[in-house]
Amino acid sequence: MAILVKNGRIGYFKSFGSADIDSQKPMDKEAMFRIASMSKLITTVAALQLYEQGHYHMETPLGSILPEFDQPEIFVSWDEEKQTFNTEAARKKNSDETSVYSYFWNCLSNLYR
Repeated sequence: MAILVKNGRIGYFKSFGSADIDSQKPMDKEAMFRIASMSKLITTVAALQLYEQGHYHMETPLGSILPEFDQPEIFVSWDEEKQTFNTEAARKKNSDETSVYSYFWNCLSNLYR
């Protein structure tokens, strides 16, 4: 399913693939299905729209827009007595494709293996 909407008007709307693989029923525009893990995509689109409108530049510190990210920390290591974080490295990685922000459970996944 693909749709392009601009200024409230649909410019492109097309369905692709199968609604049911076993019966080969084609996907139609009225099909209903779950959409998962879309928050990063929606946030990225919103951020890029604000960038296009000139609200910030790629070098703008994230903390100047979102104060809760003013002093970011990278999780470095964990043991029973000490957790290590690095603040300066996080500051440098905010705006590139290898950003350090992740789901909390990814940071601690090794503890549960």
